[in-house]
Amino acid sequence: MATATKAKPNPIDIEIGARVRTLRGVRKITQTQLAETCIPPITFQQIQKYEKGTNRISGSRLTQIAAALNVEVADLFPSTEPGETMVSALGLDRMDFEIARLAHDCPTIRPSLKALLEQFTIVQSSKKGRPSLARA
Repeated sequence: MATATKAKPNPIDIEIGARVRTLRGVRKITQTQLAETCIPPITFQQIQKYEKGTNRISGSRLTQIAAALNVEVADLFPSTEPGETMVSALGLDRMDFEIARLAHDCPTIRPSLKALLEQFTIVQSSKKGRPSLARA
């Protein structure tokens, strides 16, 4: 008797889901809120499955999700050209996007990341002769 093996998610489905998750986090939209924008509404568990790449997102559903996230459908797909990614749709550069993804995916590092960015702002302000943001 042959044993059934569960198919692994397609890497493109995983990337699309990761982009949905990151954009949702940047937009401060919960999985439930995103699910409720779909017609007909779906469950937040379905959004979780999309974000993990476990379930594929149909074209019509992808269109609804992109509209809810205020991006073009193409922004949710991996780019084949450098610089043609959803980071440009957000007005970010690659580093901004990676910082946003890291902060979203690893909430335990948020305080350290925030402190690092505050210190960077202090250093940049002092180099430009601006008042420091340092706290007394």
